[in-house]
Amino acid sequence: MDAAQQLTADQAKATQQPDLIALCTVMLFLSTLALGLRMWYNHIAANHAWGWDDAFAAITLPFIIAEMAIILWWIDLGLGKHAATVPPENLAKSGKIIFMATFFYDCAISLPKFSALFFYSRIFANTNKWFVAALWAVGAMNAGWLISALITTVFQCDPVYAVWSETPIPDAKCIEQQPWFLGTAIPSMIIDFFILILPLPMLWGLQATASRRLMVGFVFLCGYSVIVVSIGRLVTLAQAGDSLLSDITWTTVTYIKWVQLEGPISLISVCLPNVFGLLRRLHQKGIQGFLPETRLQSKMVSTMATSHSRHTKGQFVRMETYPSRQFADGSSDDYSTRGVAV
Repeated sequence: MDAAQQLTADQAKATQQPDLIALCTVMLFLSTLALGLRMWYNHIAANHAWGWDDAFAAITLPFIIAEMAIILWWIDLGLGKHAATVPPENLAKSGKIIFMATFFYDCAISLPKFSALFFYSRIFANTNKWFVAALWAVGAMNAGWLISALITTVFQCDPVYAVWSETPIPDAKCIEQQPWFLGTAIPSMIIDFFILILPLPMLWGLQATASRRLMVGFVFLCGYSVIVVSIGRLVTLAQAGDSLLSDITWTTVTYIKWVQLEGPISLISVCLPNVFGLLRRLHQKGIQGFLPETRLQSKMVSTMATSHSRHTKGQFVRMETYPSRQFADGSSDDYSTRGVAV
């Protein structure tokens, strides 16, 4: 939009900045809290074996923080107001800001996918070789998406520096932004969908009543609710069309809100099993459930649960009955909250 475009008095005063700031603040707090509770639960559960699912969850948060810091900087420069009311020198920084934020955003939404896949591997890897092959296939798709997204971000303009230059570059050629956003959003949503449905056949094949299988499947669906955000972002892109960047600091706000939701909700989703585990400990043990336990105590609990499950076929048993790895002393990962009906 040209800076000289006439706006009504209400349009000139309109701002979406408070909503954006509140959204960023809340999502940053919730994602940090979820990761903190996950790490603490892993620490106090003596039988937990740290794995790649924990690592990918942990390294996601710095990318979320960096991406949100860039968006907050953009808000300070004028994001959330009509471009006609934003100083030209601030408006000129928009391309540079989008360029930087895209790198962190791509990592913030793809790393939790790896965490989810490694979590599935931890739980189900020893049950079906075809499931393992499917995990590798989806993991390769996610890695390919991340690499291609980063490469296209770097080389979206010719010359490369035209994308972040604050002054127009003569004869510069750049790919169209809206089709590019769609081209990355659709594959990302498809990968989310694959991750969502991967464990469902394993859960549905359990020896249990249909209602119990549905209940466990619903828990997994809730645990990967980020696909709802992926769909929301895609729909917003499709509806915006060519007008997405017409008033760059105003018409992009709805899309940016979905972006600010996707990374944090992805991280929160992969932390939910551990958070539920901590809540269950607190429910069973009171405040002591928030304190570390010794490996001996955890081994005794796991042994009792395993012994009980052998005499309660068809009951609701805990995930420690299905360990994905064993310690030298015979104990296993503690997944006491990840109930599976068998």
